[in-house]
Amino acid sequence: MKKFKIIVLIILTIILCLTIYDYGKVKYYFYEDTEKPGWGHYLKTYEGENLGKYYKNTGEKYKYAYVSYKLEKDPEVRTIIIVLIVAVSFFFFFKIIKS
Repeated sequence: MKKFKIIVLIILTIILCLTIYDYGKVKYYFYEDTEKPGWGHYLKTYEGENLGKYYKNTGEKYKYAYVSYKLEKDPEVRTIIIVLIVAVSFFFFFKIIKS
């Protein structure tokens, strides 16, 4: 029974930590400037293959390149919560072992 409780505790800890970590990720679409490689715009919404209808004069030169994820929403608070979850899981781990 102890092994089962420990396995459930580890699985729940991993699920909670990954959920809280994933909460702060924001998806950005990068549109690269075809005339100046390495330059471009990060946008939070997908605007198609190029930015022609949004930037009248220069929009055609910005082509969709890739998606990137950035961690933006309260990184310090999320880190503290993840550390607390791991600490509490260690507490319950030792409590299960002693019982």
